[in-house]
Amino acid sequence: MKNLNKIAIVTDSSSDVPHELLRGLPVSVVPMYIGYKDELKKDGFEITTAEVFDALRKGFKVNTSAPSAGDFYKIFQSLFDEGFEYIFCIILSSRLSGTINAASIAKVSLGDSRISIIDSKTSTICLGFTVLQAARAAAAGKSVEEVSALIDELIEKNRFIAILENFEYVLKGGRAAFLSKILSIALKFIPILTIGKNGK
Repeated sequence: MKNLNKIAIVTDSSSDVPHELLRGLPVSVVPMYIGYKDELKKDGFEITTAEVFDALRKGFKVNTSAPSAGDFYKIFQSLFDEGFEYIFCIILSSRLSGTINAASIAKVSLGDSRISIIDSKTSTICLGFTVLQAARAAAAGKSVEEVSALIDELIEKNRFIAILENFEYVLKGGRAAFLSKILSIALKFIPILTIGKNGK
């Protein structure tokens, strides 16, 4: 593969990377959509994490949906217009969301082979750490091959474990249909969520 020096990293907002950590790095974030009060708002741009938690505490139903292929297309095109020569698009696990499908459609529509669509097989800050490390390598002038190898290594090593107080917000988000509220109330245990090597 040709050694292309100007590399950009694209991810979705599920990566949860604080904006201050992205300053000066070649990272573009495509926002997920938050469904709230019969509106779709761009995560991190039109609605904040604090506002989402506040809505949940007040009993509002909040859900998420993937970015569109058009959202990714616009970002890819703008990065090439800015002079970037290669794009690594590192996305939320394909076992958890259809986001990677939207990114893949955008790549095909653009018809440019200088884009790698990568299934991170994880989510939230584990995805964010991979994005940050890849971006720092790109900013340091590493080659496409070197950045690609780093991403593969990080994905292989990444493991996600989260300990929750209860199932309340998991149930409200609609992502755990196999659970019932009765079960979560009746059984007093601490739920632990994991994402394994297969991305689920």
